[in-house]
Amino acid sequence: MKAFPWLLLLAFEAISLTCWPAAALTDSVYRDEFKDSGFPTWTQTVLAAKNWFPVFPLPWLVYSIILTSRRDVVASSLFTYAGTICLGCCLFLCWIITGLLMPYYATHIFVSVRTVIGQ
Repeated sequence: MKAFPWLLLLAFEAISLTCWPAAALTDSVYRDEFKDSGFPTWTQTVLAAKNWFPVFPLPWLVYSIILTSRRDVVASSLFTYAGTICLGCCLFLCWIITGLLMPYYATHIFVSVRTVIGQ
């Protein structure tokens, strides 16, 4: 029962560490491709925070230490921990995926709309 919080934390950290080089690679590709038009604000915030990706699970690390240092682990506190870490991971991934795909899709949607309109 005490290993459960650490396994969830390990999964979140693995996702954070995977997103870190992916954002760095995407940054270098986008800088070459969109050097004239610039990035959307959402993408700029994601790319500016890319060096902080590995420390995003830090609050759950503290909670894991507190949770596993107790003598008895209560199921309700484990469910609370699991719910918050899943929600945090989902929000983290949605923020990153939306931010990194926004310049690509925005450019292609704009080109498609211009083609349909005939300009």
